[in-house]
Amino acid sequence: MCPGPGMRWRNAGRERSWSLLGRPLRQLPLWTALRSKPAQLPQRLPLRPRSRCRSSRRAELHAGAGAELHGPMRLQALLLGSALCACAPASPVCGDGHTEGSEACDDGNTDDADDCTSLCAPARCGDGLLSPGEACDDGNLNDQDACTSTCQEARCGDGFQRMDVNPDAPGYEACDAPGSETCTSDCRRPQPVWDRIIMGGGDSGAISCAFEMNGSLRCWGNNRYGALGGEVGVDRLAPGPIFERSPAGIVAGGGHLCEWLADGTGACWGLATAGQTGPEPSESCSRTARETCRYARGSTQLSGVESMGAGLTHSCAHHDGHLSCWGSNLHGQLGDPQRRAQLAQPVQVEGLEGLSGLALGGFHTCAIVSDGAVRCWGRNAEGQLGNGSDQDAFVPVPVRNLTAITQLALGERHSCALDEQGQVTCWGYNGYGQVGQGAIPSPRRCRLGQSSRNHCHPRPAEVDGLAPAQAIAAGARHSCALTRGGTVVCWGDNRRGQVGDGTAAGELCIPPDGVTAGCRPSPVLLADLDEIVAIAAGHEGTCAIDVAGTLSCWGRNSWGQLGLGDRQDRHHPVALEVD
Repeated sequence: MCPGPGMRWRNAGRERSWSLLGRPLRQLPLWTALRSKPAQLPQRLPLRPRSRCRSSRRAELHAGAGAELHGPMRLQALLLGSALCACAPASPVCGDGHTEGSEACDDGNTDDADDCTSLCAPARCGDGLLSPGEACDDGNLNDQDACTSTCQEARCGDGFQRMDVNPDAPGYEACDAPGSETCTSDCRRPQPVWDRIIMGGGDSGAISCAFEMNGSLRCWGNNRYGALGGEVGVDRLAPGPIFERSPAGIVAGGGHLCEWLADGTGACWGLATAGQTGPEPSESCSRTARETCRYARGSTQLSGVESMGAGLTHSCAHHDGHLSCWGSNLHGQLGDPQRRAQLAQPVQVEGLEGLSGLALGGFHTCAIVSDGAVRCWGRNAEGQLGNGSDQDAFVPVPVRNLTAITQLALGERHSCALDEQGQVTCWGYNGYGQVGQGAIPSPRRCRLGQSSRNHCHPRPAEVDGLAPAQAIAAGARHSCALTRGGTVVCWGDNRRGQVGDGTAAGELCIPPDGVTAGCRPSPVLLADLDEIVAIAAGHEGTCAIDVAGTLSCWGRNSWGQLGLGDRQDRHHPVALEVD
């Protein structure tokens, strides 16, 4: 046993029997059977304790002045005992008030809020300990996270661009020069003022394009067939230019784009297997040799082009008062009864007097003619031509009970129309609720290949519970309307969040491959949006532009078609930011 700090030797009195903390001296390890004449006990005898040693502190044995040690003990024994009891050198202990060993400081405490930390090191920024003068300390000197290298919380204008948060999260910075030409006061890039949005695509990919108010065009999404320029097969996850010049208008098909210029010429490019890019030659696609592509603009060899449309595998142009189409004619979607194959050369569609509008679906085409009547042709297995039949039509047929129509929107297998009064009607395949009748079952079953389980509306039906609309849009299996009050409602397939209600859920759907959940057969109001002036719907996504020119998108994002810089689906509208 070694005496520690504050321990005292005690004299039991006349018996001269020394003890330490109640134990007779003879029982202690320092006892030695040496006898000599009495020795004077030192006033203080320094010893180093064996346990809880401090290399800078010394335990002391105290004896009364003039005390004598008689008998078996003599001074040498005490000195020997001192040596035996001496502690071996120990590791420094931070917080004992003595600076030694690897300690840079020791203020006698383990308080991290002073100048010497609980690690016995001077407080500094980046040590992970919050010290006086520090607003934060995350243990690093990274200027691009929430705590800068000066241990201050990151803020817009601190000279450091924060890089640890996503664009739609609080604290995001696209730049850090607020008030400059290239950085706004809240450290965002000056955003385009969007004017028009176009969406298209199919199961092999989806593309989106939008015009800025200044006429500049940007596109993004699937680049499997090189429609977006750049490296073929590398998808574009955010808006970017595709050519040096911007056209007057553009449309997106299943894997191709078509544009028309102010001079009345038109061109198409991208996937060309069915002739949908027009008469100019194509080549084997670099990514899929069994398909053909056109990577440069290919002229349609038409003049006076006013507008164009694109389906999954066919294209059309309204030019010089006529409508011409090219590409796949498998279901008669080109409107030419004499040719049932694919046509790269545009063929004029007859019987469309007073043509004022057009829209292309998956495998069918519709046009607005005199007095706002509608003619459709092509695939009709699901009733999408609206004439009460389920037979394909290779020439335009009238859609029943439609007049004063101002806009058409066609999905993969359904159709919708908007009239002058703001009433929306839809018809065709309703397996996902895209016709908007409040229930999936419909008055009449229709065939889909060899299946008889699918529900269709072969005649136009008014969409229930919908306020007067100013515009409509149709995706592959969902539909949307922009009301005259500037709100957006959507219905139909919601399995990828394309309805925009914050979920990917809904009622049971009845698609060709079996029953599944995730459909909205009645219009759903998108509470996140107001003052909207334009909408568009693509394969399984949707976008809208508000009065300030902000573009928001939601739904499927597998190919980056929402333009948000990633491939993550969104179940509610998210505003785009362009770096």
